[in-house]
This record gives sequence, structure tokens and C-alpha cells, in this order.
Amino acid sequence: MAEIGDLVAPLIESLPCGDLLVKAAAGLFRAICGRGAVLELGAHICGQTALVLRVLSQPAVCDSIRSDPSTSELLRQLADTLDKTVEILQAYVDSF
Repeated sequence: MAEIGDLVAPLIESLPCGDLLVKAAAGLFRAICGRGAVLELGAHICGQTALVLRVLSQPAVCDSIRSDPSTSELLRQLADTLDKTVEILQAYVDSF
């Protein structure tokens, strides 16, 4: 997962609100893999998040996002959703 992140992160960061997406995704992966325990649901969420980030990093998708200013708000909402997911999963992990 780390190798993919190293390749995809710079592409995502170049998008509007991309830095927020990368930060949120990194927090999500840390929360799920924290304490050496991978939660089954968390692993599924990580896989889906990695897939979304991979799609967002495709050149044609990046070009489309950059050409339409309305996508900035959608990407911000995605980052907010990821942040909320991190909070929920972190609270669950901390409860043990």
C-alpha cells in the first residue's frame, strides 16, 4: 500500500483540495493499521479508498477535474467524509 501511496500522492496533491484528500487517506490508513490490528471493515474501506485515489490520479480524470471548478467542492466533501471515517475508526480502535 505504501508504494502505491508514494506514486499516487503527488498526482492527487496536484488536484484542487488534493492535499486534503492525501492527508485524509493517510489518516485513514493509519487508523486502520494502528496497533498492528487490521479491522476487517477498515481493510475494505482502505481498499475502496485506494481505488478511488487511483482513479482520481488517472491523467484523463485529473484533466477533467482541473477543467471544471465545481469539482473542488466535491473533492472537499470527499476529504471531509474520509476525515469523519478516520475519527470513527480511531475512536473504535482507541476503545480497546
